[in-house]
Amino acid sequence: MASEDLDGLLAQADQFRINGEYEKAQPLYEKILSQDDSIAAAWNGLGHCQLNTGFFEESIASYEKAWQLAPDELKYGNHLGKALCMIGEYERAKQVFKEVLAKDPENQEALEQLAYFPEESDDVS
Repeated sequence: MASEDLDGLLAQADQFRINGEYEKAQPLYEKILSQDDSIAAAWNGLGHCQLNTGFFEESIASYEKAWQLAPDELKYGNHLGKALCMIGEYERAKQVFKEVLAKDPENQEALEQLAYFPEESDDVS
């Protein structure tokens, strides 16, 4: 499948996801990834679909893959950290938020998430 076709499919999947139509978006993300598993945005979108349909462990794996492929996309790290919190993996989540802050000390989302962990509020580096 050509790159342009994958871009169009990604845009379509993202639109379904944004509209809350996860059952329509997820197979599109999976199709994209079956053609090219190096597209971080597709892994991130798949993670959103999985998270919003109750597949928490799978979403974490997808978010991890997205962030591994695009480590400068800090939103992927924040998504991973929040998913980890949802399953009670607080220590891992704190570590992820700290990694985000190591790249961007002013990252508002990571700062807000770490604020939920009182012992971390004084030292977020």
